[in-house]
Amino acid sequence: MGTIYGGATAAAPGQQSALQIAAVQAMCRRHAGWIGIVAVLTVVNSAGVAAGLDWNFLMGLGITTIIDIFAKKGAGTAGSVVAVAVAVIAGALFGLLWNFARKGASWAFLVAGILYALDTLVYLLLAMAAGALWLNVALHGLALFYIFKGVGSAGSLKKLLAQQAAAVPGVISSSAPS
Repeated sequence: MGTIYGGATAAAPGQQSALQIAAVQAMCRRHAGWIGIVAVLTVVNSAGVAAGLDWNFLMGLGITTIIDIFAKKGAGTAGSVVAVAVAVIAGALFGLLWNFARKGASWAFLVAGILYALDTLVYLLLAMAAGALWLNVALHGLALFYIFKGVGSAGSLKKLLAQQAAAVPGVISSSAPS
């Protein structure tokens, strides 16, 4: 049913709040997606190096790429297995952070952002030394931008959930971890 002017009616206050919460939850999931991409590409890159491929995705962790290169050149197959294991552990850590971040945990965005910023410094130092890898640095910077935007999204979600809980007496909201 519309208004007398033929337009849509405004959402009721409870519906508007639910719509805002859904929109901010979707934003948290989008920003957390960058953490998930890092997790997956880190493991794919190491598996590719171990399999003898001569390419990698630019957004995987740089530190595991360095470990892959040294392991393959210095320790052969056993080194590659260790390097892939290290990448799987790093990928699992970022996967765990992704899981919490997509649910609105601001601490997960912060931890992932700090770890990825440190990894970006690795690529930055390599880029300055080698005169290459600038695209890696740029893509890391883009990912960091969205990961740290996730901190704000998680804060907004927490605030909206608290407002919703305060608006409904007797309801305790626990939808978003802090």
